[in-house]
Amino acid sequence: MSTAAEQTTYEDGIKELEEIISALETGGLGVTETVTKCRRGKALEKALREHLDSCEGQLKEIEQNENLPEIKIIAGDEAAESDPTDTSDFEQAPAAEFSPSAKPAGGSTSEDDIPF
Repeated sequence: MSTAAEQTTYEDGIKELEEIISALETGGLGVTETVTKCRRGKALEKALREHLDSCEGQLKEIEQNENLPEIKIIAGDEAAESDPTDTSDFEQAPAAEFSPSAKPAGGSTSEDDIPF
């Protein structure tokens, strides 16, 4: 005769496992209660590890671009109406003049100095 597996959330399982560990560390439990808590704690640990292993597998699939939903990017209304080469909305700053003989602001004339 098999019994149905008990179900819990990951968060609730962690909380319960922490409570079991705390009770065992505090001490004062009888032998039977200690064994019962150890059995329950070990079962929770096993279930939690299996869940984490499953999540890790899913994350590896994601990193390898496997089983991802297909997403298409479309241009919005504003993007479709505007000309990407039109720069009339931008102010143009005057171009800086460059002279190879000009001294930098610090006064150094090293070949390593970059004039901008």
